[in-house]
Amino acid sequence: MIEKLQMPKRTVLNRNIPKKQFYEQAELSNKEKELIKDDIESVYLLSICRQDTLNVPKYVDEDLHYEEIYWVFVSLKSTKHFEKVCKTIHRAFPNPVVLVCSNAGQDIAVSTGHKRLNQNVSSKSVVEELSLSPFIDPYSHDEGTARFIERLNFRSLSHQNLYIFYEDISKATEASQIISIIGSYPRSEQSLLDSTRVIKEINLNLKELLRLKKEHNDQTDFGEKMNIYMNIKQVEAKKEQLLNQLKELC
Repeated sequence: MIEKLQMPKRTVLNRNIPKKQFYEQAELSNKEKELIKDDIESVYLLSICRQDTLNVPKYVDEDLHYEEIYWVFVSLKSTKHFEKVCKTIHRAFPNPVVLVCSNAGQDIAVSTGHKRLNQNVSSKSVVEELSLSPFIDPYSHDEGTARFIERLNFRSLSHQNLYIFYEDISKATEASQIISIIGSYPRSEQSLLDSTRVIKEINLNLKELLRLKKEHNDQTDFGEKMNIYMNIKQVEAKKEQLLNQLKELC
């Protein structure tokens, strides 16, 4: 990943972090400690991006402190609790983290989550909603995967300040859901932004479909069952429209 993303040498550490260090230094619950013990093989601090190593200005205001960005590589024993593992690792570090997880087949998934200061405890940070990519082969010649990896390349990211640098990574990761939906990835910055909006609509659409299908299964009145069925068909038609929009953007 260091070579693939062209991480500048001054940012690279590639240092192993003993799992015991998480137990001792991070404020983790017993369940989170068990998760690290059972699901994680090893953890490496790949890179630290800051003003003096990356030549990108820090960004600090009353809510956001983007002075250092950590790139963390995690080798997983199991992906069964993948999202919970990601949340735990993000929460264990005080700084914003770009998390790269590798499964047993050596595919990788990327996770980001913006952090803001805790208004009640200024020395702590709060992780906002995570963005998770699907597991992909970083050396695949598949066009969608190759575009995503290229989008994460350090030379492709904004160097305006560390917040925008991280936001670029986060947007790219959020848009990577398209790979698992239609097997492609946006070609341009604008199509990336537009596709991210469409993905959010698709996710809401899928939640609505699940809700309606459950309601349909639970309903005993035939007339109401038919009304729900018609609603399901409308939502499915909307989903197809959204998928076509994604294809046009890619």
